[in-house]
Amino acid sequence: MSFTLRKYVRFYKEILPLALPVVISNAGQILIGIIDNAMIGKYSTLSLSASGLAINVFNLFFVIGLGYTLGFTPQIGNFFGKKKYRDIGRFFGLGLVQSIFLVLFLIIGMHVLSAYLDFINPSEAVVAEVLPYYYTLEYSLFPLLLFFAFKQFAEGLGSTKPAMVFSILSNLINVILNYLLIYGNFGFEEMGLYGAGIATLISRVFLAVGFILYVFTSSTFRPFLYKTFSFQFSWEEIKGFTKTNLSIAFQLINEIFAFAIGALLIGKIGKNELAAHQIAIGLAAFTFMISSGIASATTILTSKYYGENRMKDVTNVTVSAVHIVTSFMFVAGILFLIANTFLPGLHTDDPKVIEIASSLMFLAAIFQIFDGIQVVIINALRGINDTTVPSIFTFIAFWIISLPVGYYASFVLGYDEIGIWIGFVSGLTSASIFYSFRFYYKMLSLK
Repeated sequence: MSFTLRKYVRFYKEILPLALPVVISNAGQILIGIIDNAMIGKYSTLSLSASGLAINVFNLFFVIGLGYTLGFTPQIGNFFGKKKYRDIGRFFGLGLVQSIFLVLFLIIGMHVLSAYLDFINPSEAVVAEVLPYYYTLEYSLFPLLLFFAFKQFAEGLGSTKPAMVFSILSNLINVILNYLLIYGNFGFEEMGLYGAGIATLISRVFLAVGFILYVFTSSTFRPFLYKTFSFQFSWEEIKGFTKTNLSIAFQLINEIFAFAIGALLIGKIGKNELAAHQIAIGLAAFTFMISSGIASATTILTSKYYGENRMKDVTNVTVSAVHIVTSFMFVAGILFLIANTFLPGLHTDDPKVIEIASSLMFLAAIFQIFDGIQVVIINALRGINDTTVPSIFTFIAFWIISLPVGYYASFVLGYDEIGIWIGFVSGLTSASIFYSFRFYYKMLSLK
């Protein structure tokens, strides 16, 4: 057994340094959301409700743009592995142009939706409070997704640390500006929720402009930016690049929207059940950032090895990533079981919510193991440019299996919120099985 695992040690050493900056960056994004909510919540409960409405709508549009930019990393990684350095700049330029048009379309869609926020939340006070903040988030979508486009470009070349540094700096700017603009400290005008929106917009503009300037001035990236703005493409190149990016966006949308619908179904059961769900899913999201970082490293390495035609190493690095993520999630799952009451108690003093949340922690422990496995393997598939069939599997796992199973277990069998979580676990388990078989099949065909 020790001899078998020994061959994976060098891949562990490749994955972890790439994954750690992504994990820190992800943790920073989660932490800044927690800090934002705390600072807004201390200012006004009404402002907190309004910010929640705006952020939930914003995330629907952000996920579409984010999913599209995730396609940059594997395709650039393939060119990097093949040493087709001049093609990297050309295709990155194509991705930037497409991303800009997509973001403008998303901003228009978000702006149109602003007229219908009262249908999402009928409270006139909340809608009146939310609009100025909502518009600042709308404008911030452009710099945020532009940053992610350049971030995925850098990750395709195996560079994850610079984006982490700029993310941390951006978060610090956001916290400082929140302190000044929400409460009106140090002579600044007290602007409440609108001030939080301006802080977010400024920090995201810094994030995008700073990182873009860094990429264009760094000697690390300069050799790969040749002909970035030449716009010399064949129709087949445009079609292939677009198909990959849209497939990945479709995968992300399927999963995120299925979980959002699951939360809406729990909301119909009761407010305590919804609060407990938010606690459990929040804890799972916190551990998932580790899986996400490992998955990003998997895409970087598999795309590079695939470009170099090192198929055995593609398999080895994927298996190594599964080892790492399963081990971590197993330990985290044990923690969830041991602290099934303590962890929810950190979020609320309501004994009923704690009781419900503690009953969900067992499912959360199982949930996150399969969540980690499926995100690693689907990222490995992206690394070898296999995105269309996995997109179909994603749809089946979350819309044909997860939601119907959850609905049946909850509303027919009477398991309530536990039933919805049984659906979540069923979907993630199915996804991990589907992706594993697909990866096995692809590697056999590529030998």
